Amino acid sequence: MPCQACASFTANRASGAYSLRCLHCCARLIKSARPLRRLQEGHIAALKRFHGAAWPDVWPEIQRLLKEASTTPD
Repeated sequence: MPCQACASFTANRASGAYSLRCLHCCARLIKSARPLRRLQEGHIAALKRFHGAAWPDVWPEIQRLLKEASTTPD
């Protein structure tokens, strides 16, 4: 697993632990807001602020992880 929060999620899917530094956690956070689009947009805005200048590099990777997650059952 990419981080301690991901390990916590693996052990307990209702853990609610996320690390904004971990792209897997970022994707999980956005996915957890579905189907509430405004909540998803809020999470994305917060992640964009957190990652700052690195956002143009980070966002495509998060999108890739979200796409993978949509093809993999929970």
